[in-house]
Amino acid sequence: EKYSLGFAPNSWTGLREAALSHGITDDSLLGAGLLSKNEKRDQPYDRFRGRITFAIESVTGKILGFGGRLLDLQGQQRGAKYLNSPETAIYSKGSVLYGLGSAKHAIRKDDVALVVEGYLDVISLAQNGFANAVAVLGTGFTKEQAELLGRYTKKACLLFDSDNAGLKATFRSADVLLASGVHPSICSLPAGMDPDGVVHDEGPDSLAIYIDQAVDVLDRKLQMLNERDHFSSIEKTRMAIDRLLPTIRAVQDSALQDIYVSKVAEQTGVKRETLESELAKIVPELQRSPLNPVTQKTINRSRFVPSMGAEKEILCLLTKDEEMIERVGERLGPQDFTNSSYRAIFELLLDEVDFVEILARLDPIANLLFQEILADPREFTESVRERIFKDLVSRILSDQMQKKIDRIDELIRDNDDEGRLTDLLIEKTNLGRARRELGLDWSAVARKTLRENQ
Repeated sequence: EKYSLGFAPNSWTGLREAALSHGITDDSLLGAGLLSKNEKRDQPYDRFRGRITFAIESVTGKILGFGGRLLDLQGQQRGAKYLNSPETAIYSKGSVLYGLGSAKHAIRKDDVALVVEGYLDVISLAQNGFANAVAVLGTGFTKEQAELLGRYTKKACLLFDSDNAGLKATFRSADVLLASGVHPSICSLPAGMDPDGVVHDEGPDSLAIYIDQAVDVLDRKLQMLNERDHFSSIEKTRMAIDRLLPTIRAVQDSALQDIYVSKVAEQTGVKRETLESELAKIVPELQRSPLNPVTQKTINRSRFVPSMGAEKEILCLLTKDEEMIERVGERLGPQDFTNSSYRAIFELLLDEVDFVEILARLDPIANLLFQEILADPREFTESVRERIFKDLVSRILSDQMQKKIDRIDELIRDNDDEGRLTDLLIEKTNLGRARRELGLDWSAVARKTLRENQ
C-alpha cells in the first residue's frame, strides 16, 4: 500500500476493458501511456502485461506514471525485464526520482540520500531500515533530478552496480550532482551484487557497513586509476588527468574544488598551476550555468553562430534523450555533418563523453554552439521525439545525397567521355531513387511540431 504496488495480468486488453467499464476512454489511457498502438494491431492494447507494477509518484504523492517488472512464472514470457511509462504530458523521467515522496523526511533527518538504480532496491532498503533511498529512472542523473534532490540534502551516496556500465553511470551522475551543489560519495558493493541482494544475502548491518565505507567521488576515481596502474607512465598520467578534470570542473563549492586540485596535483605530480590552467579553458559562466542570462545574451549576440537546421536540431534531440544516440549513430556518421562544430559535438556524443567534458574539449565556437543546444528549453514527448528523429535523419541524409547529385551534374557538364557519362547518369538515378525513398525532407509535420515546442 505504501508504494502502490500492483499487477498487470498477461492480457492484451485486460486493463483496457476494465477501464472502459469505469468510463475511462482509450484516448485517456493512450495519453497516460497505459495503452499502446502500432500498425500490426487494429486496436490499442495494454502496455503493461504480465508484470508487477510500481507507481511513479511526484514528491507530493500524485501518480505520474508506472514501471513494470516482468513476472515470468512459466518461463514463456518475452520482453524487456523492466518497462516504464513513456513520456507524457505529466511525466518526464528526467525530472522525477522514484521514492522521493516517501523518503524526503528521512533524507532531511539523515542529511543524506541513498541513490540506487531500481524500484526493488528502494523498496527493499526501506523494508530493512534505510528509509532515505531513492532511484533514478534511467541510466544516470539529470540536472533536474539533481536540483530536486538538492532541495532536501546536499549529500548523496551512490549505490549503483559495480560493472563497467554501472561505474560509468556512477561517475556521470556524480559529476551532475556536483554541478548542482550536491556532494556525492561512492559506495562499492561486492561484484555482481546490488543493494537488494546485499540486504537479503548479508543482512542490513552489512549494507550499513558498505555505506559507512563510501568514499568521495574524486577519491574513488583516484583509487581506481591507481588500481589500474594509470600513474606509471607519462602517457597514462595524461589520460588519468583527462578523466579527473570533469569531476573537478563540475564542483560548485570553491573550497571543495581547491581540495580536489591539491589532491590531483599531489597524486599526479602535475603542478597546481598547470591544473588550474586546464580548468580555466572553460569560461566559468558557460560551464556552471548553461541557462544563466549572461551566457544566453552572449550566445544571442554571437552573429557568427550559424543556423544549421537539421544538424543542430538532431544534436538538441540527443542531449534530451541520450538513449537515441546509438540509434542515430546507426544511420548517420560524423561525415554526414557539414558544419565542423556540429560534427565535433556529434563525435563526442557517440563516444559517450559526458556533457561537462564535451565542453572542455570543444573550441570556443563549438563550445558556444553546444551551450546554446544545452540551453534549449523545449521538451518533447516520446512520440514527438520519434517523429522528429525520423524526419531529421531523413533531412540530413537527403541533403548529403543532393550534394552528391549536384556534384555529379557538374561532372556531367564537364565530361565528354560517353562511357563515363553513362556511369554518372546511372549513379545520379540511383541517388535520386534513394533520396525519394527517404520520404519528405523536413516534413511539414516536423516543422509544425518544432514550432509548437519552441
